[in-house]
Amino acid sequence: VLKDVPLWLDEGLAEYFEVSPDAQGVNLHHLEQIQAVSGTRFKPDLAHLEALSQVQQMTPVEYREAWAWVHLLLNSTPEARTMLLSYLQQLRGSRHPGMLVIKVEKLFPDAEKALTKHLPHESFAKMNLPLIDKDRTQQNFQRSFYLRYQFPKCLGCYVN
Repeated sequence: VLKDVPLWLDEGLAEYFEVSPDAQGVNLHHLEQIQAVSGTRFKPDLAHLEALSQVQQMTPVEYREAWAWVHLLLNSTPEARTMLLSYLQQLRGSRHPGMLVIKVEKLFPDAEKALTKHLPHESFAKMNLPLIDKDRTQQNFQRSFYLRYQFPKCLGCYVN
């Protein structure tokens, strides 16, 4: 059991694992939405996400950004992946590992720039990825079957 998982991380992991395994965590709908506003409105802010404590505070923009951070951490460098998995492992224990934003900023001194650089990665374009249902309601977004029943099984293979 993971304790005190930051809301953004919990939701970002759910968004990451929501897509089929063939998609390798790439949520095309989120990626398309981020790229559509790239340079104008997409301003990643991990400290803002870290401050969120209620699901009702998260909008689709925050869900997209949470997914993007998780994708960066699991897929950019071995050090980032190890850091995230170690953080999740610490959450299973009795001590709280602190704010993840601090650990991310140690790995990526300009974390927001690293994230925006990671997203248009050319390998995404080469994938033949299935789209998820774009018409989900916010309520379904927050209380998806996947988050409640499948996500813990997927996460177990990473943290064990």
